[in-house]
Amino acid sequence: MKHISSILHLHKPASWLLILLFIAPAAIANIGGINMNSVTENSINISWHYPSSDYQASGGGSPEDYKICYKKVGTFGLICSASTAYSATTNYVITGLDPSTTYKIKVKCHCKRKTWGGKWRYPRWRTVAEIQVTTDAATPDPIESNLIATETYSDLIKVKASHADMLAFTGVRICYRRKWVTSAYEYASRCSHHNPADFWLGSDANLGWVDIIPNTSPHWVDTSDMSVSILLNPPIDLKSCKKYIILGFGKDSFTVSNAHLITIGSVETETSGPCGLFKMATVIVSDYEDTVLQHYSHAIDRFYGQPLLDVLAQTYDQELYGNHELFLREEGEDISNTHTMLRYLIESDSPLYDRWQNDQNMITQDLTLDTFVRQHYAEIHTEVQSMQPRN
Repeated sequence: MKHISSILHLHKPASWLLILLFIAPAAIANIGGINMNSVTENSINISWHYPSSDYQASGGGSPEDYKICYKKVGTFGLICSASTAYSATTNYVITGLDPSTTYKIKVKCHCKRKTWGGKWRYPRWRTVAEIQVTTDAATPDPIESNLIATETYSDLIKVKASHADMLAFTGVRICYRRKWVTSAYEYASRCSHHNPADFWLGSDANLGWVDIIPNTSPHWVDTSDMSVSILLNPPIDLKSCKKYIILGFGKDSFTVSNAHLITIGSVETETSGPCGLFKMATVIVSDYEDTVLQHYSHAIDRFYGQPLLDVLAQTYDQELYGNHELFLREEGEDISNTHTMLRYLIESDSPLYDRWQNDQNMITQDLTLDTFVRQHYAEIHTEVQSMQPRN
């Protein structure tokens, strides 16, 4: 059985063309997208792209401008190879892989970003996108089921659902919710076992679902891989630069008395688009999570001598303890870890973040994120400040 999760970012096409949903910012960890073209028991064929209007290869497209890095999930150390010369869409085949094994694949480009003034600056290695792919079994599994996000935009996402029984389904349901939104409590159970309208007023930018009939236009089943591409058009556009989680289900009908219990798959992705006018925190969590944000987390832990969760809950909002349990169950995320707490505060646009950063004790101790970056990462601080719009 094959499970694929991808993060993709394209230019927005006609608005009727895509599924509405989730997962990368104007200053982002992922600036483009990866397409999984084919998989065998020992190889994976991918292609990639990034928004050419925003980013440009430093060397004009030479092989040295790109790296394809991969590793087995759960292991350390990426294996990186130079790609073939870049074209509008580049194909690359990773070979010598093990069967029935999940690999994390990352494409990097040495590229420049266009500034607000229209100049190409800041050449460095950037992540185009990541994808997880499981190679085929040596003896292929006749049952295939997966859900992938094939294209993402600032307000839309296109999802492809595959299942061996797709032709037998009289209905397919795709549920989505924005990550870190507590109002999506137990959304998976409510989506798969009930009529969501009994619990949610309707699809919106944070939470929703769409029901489709696979064998009717425009949702014709592709019999080559028993898949259907799903187009969501919710009444409110999704939020840009936000992470979303998507679930897919199939069944004979969508009623409380005959709940659809067949799970097609799940995927986490991120919408593209602007991220709060390049707010320092957004840039750091998006581009420098494993370096600057990790360093900052250690500094905060040393200062308080206790988890940031306890500090914020006791000072501002005891409900954070309830959120801690919720995120562990729903997200598998532990906000008692300061690094994760910072991601939650920043990615969710929590008002607690600004209140905490403006605490006088934080300011006098030079522990605000802005001051920390200015003191320890002056070059990054200058870069981010230069990205701010000018009047």
